[in-house]
Amino acid sequence: LSGTLSNFELLNGYPLRFPIGTVSTTGADSGAGGSTVDGIIYAGQYEFDITSASGYVADDYIQVDVGALAEVRKIVAVSSNNIFVDYPFLLDHADDVACNEVVAPYIHTITEAVELPGISWQINNKDSSETATNDWLRRYYGGKIGQATLTAEEGGTLRMSWESAPFLNMDHNQYDDTVQTAPGNKFDATSLAVTVERPSTEPYYFSQGSISMFGVEFARVANFTININNNLEPRYFISSTAERTPSAIFEGRREYSMTATIVLPDSLASTATTRTLFKELLAEGDYAAGFTGFDIDLVFTRGANDTLTITVPSDGTSAAGGNEQGAFIRSANTSVSTENPASTEVDILFRDLSIVVKDSEPVYP
Repeated sequence: LSGTLSNFELLNGYPLRFPIGTVSTTGADSGAGGSTVDGIIYAGQYEFDITSASGYVADDYIQVDVGALAEVRKIVAVSSNNIFVDYPFLLDHADDVACNEVVAPYIHTITEAVELPGISWQINNKDSSETATNDWLRRYYGGKIGQATLTAEEGGTLRMSWESAPFLNMDHNQYDDTVQTAPGNKFDATSLAVTVERPSTEPYYFSQGSISMFGVEFARVANFTININNNLEPRYFISSTAERTPSAIFEGRREYSMTATIVLPDSLASTATTRTLFKELLAEGDYAAGFTGFDIDLVFTRGANDTLTITVPSDGTSAAGGNEQGAFIRSANTSVSTENPASTEVDILFRDLSIVVKDSEPVYP
């Protein structure tokens, strides 16, 4: 059981964490509400207690915890000091951590994790007359994103593909339980259907991006593709069930690579300290003080407080030593042709990355 979702436009950063790891979200403090959590919050909870709910009302957004554990949720209802939110928490939160009311802009930081988040896909199929009572549903669950690509080219938009998504199993013709819920009634199938709030933002256009490598901004990049391969391995253990589906899916060694078409610069005076494309290729990261790669920064800017930034290495500074080396050019073949201007296909390898999205979306599910 494996699926793909190919070549979809990114309107926000929702899909980015699934092949990489975790997401934390912080907002700007509104000044209208502040308190601490009263009791442990476990991943999957919709409701929790705080020491004082003064200043919190329905439709506010509350940030729980700080730093890499921060999450933002929309408040559905407040009862005494009990808060009920619109989406379950993805992370555990300790007793007495800070919480406060927040507003846009929101900053979403996506970082690596060894264990990938699980996914489920629900496929709703209609007959030719679109008769609702004839719909049938397939629900695939226990999945993980094995391979993914981020790509953009001149004149286009930033797109993503989930190239491989293996699942543990599926259910056929299941009832649609994506229903609107009230506090204490989370799984009532008689509730009204959810009103889906679809993103209204524009995609990230290639013309809005900037790319920097080894501290030099390339104004003439024709296209790029970032590849993520988690080398997932479904395992089949002895089981009493008759189904021949996987028992578990395990993450392998993650691999990152990048390809880009770079238009070569005009002739210029090159000094011993000038870092250029072919110097990086020939040096192979050997700069006497240890093998050190270079930094890559991909930034797409849609407007004020609306950016998507991909950074290699994850801390933004390449250095000698394990997990710190940044990116290395594996090949950059240049063909002698009549192409004008001349360009080269660059193949790059790197160890890790981080993604930061600043936008007006408060909740990243």
